[in-house]
Amino acid sequence: MLSPAAFDESGFPFGSGERHLNAVPLPRALGVRWEGLRPGPDGEGPVARMRLPCRPALCTPGGALDLRVVAAVLDQSGAPACYAARASTGITATLSLQLDFHAAPEPGRDIVVDARCLATDGASALVAGEARHDGGPVIARLSGRYVVGLGPGRASSSDDPPERRAEQSARHADARAPEAASFAALLALRPQADALVLDFQPWQVGSVALPALHGGVVAAGLMSAAANAVPAEARELSLRQLSLQYLRAAQAETTHFRAACVQAGRRAVHVSAAATQQGGTRHVAAMQALFA
Repeated sequence: MLSPAAFDESGFPFGSGERHLNAVPLPRALGVRWEGLRPGPDGEGPVARMRLPCRPALCTPGGALDLRVVAAVLDQSGAPACYAARASTGITATLSLQLDFHAAPEPGRDIVVDARCLATDGASALVAGEARHDGGPVIARLSGRYVVGLGPGRASSSDDPPERRAEQSARHADARAPEAASFAALLALRPQADALVLDFQPWQVGSVALPALHGGVVAAGLMSAAANAVPAEARELSLRQLSLQYLRAAQAETTHFRAACVQAGRRAVHVSAAATQQGGTRHVAAMQALFA
């Protein structure tokens, strides 16, 4: 079996997983910690591991990590998985995600996220990931497709010199999330007519080159709108699965999230949601969610 020492991080931007993670405003703002590369349970790998700390600004009022934050970190996990497998030498961007939720996070406990690149065809990579408490059962699973060698809204990023990447990252070095009593308060979505509105804040950035919103922020907004669209008589149902397609880079500007109930029953509710910018003329992402 391979040991963690058998994997190196030289393929990461800035030369290590920790420096790469700290160069992206959103995971840095959330306090996500890099825990290195390791073998998978079958002895293969490398598996990229990160830790999501449990603190009030990332939690529900009950003190457990908010599933929207878990989704955001699972989205983030695809990039280090691709770098660890040498699937990309440039920037990565999320094309699509499927998340399956198995259990609710427990109050007061961190979550560990593991992700591994399963396959690559030179243009995109397939990533599988899991989120769980230390030594506990799976809370959520990820299956994601990531474009490799391209950044959001860019023709190519593979040839960007390290100096340019460092300069772009330095422009966002002061982006910090404010203190908040819960993740809902931190995200600060506001209702407007039939939408939830996200006013851009620098800590929400994923791509420092454009800049652009992190895919995890877009996912969180869509999940919020989807939950609001569940009929009142079915609110006891929980989010079990979502499928998310990223259509284009979400620019660093105001974003609207809208959702509609497609079909509702006593045991299952299907919801469709969309993220738009520029007065609804720019479609950023689409999501289908199952509550059961």
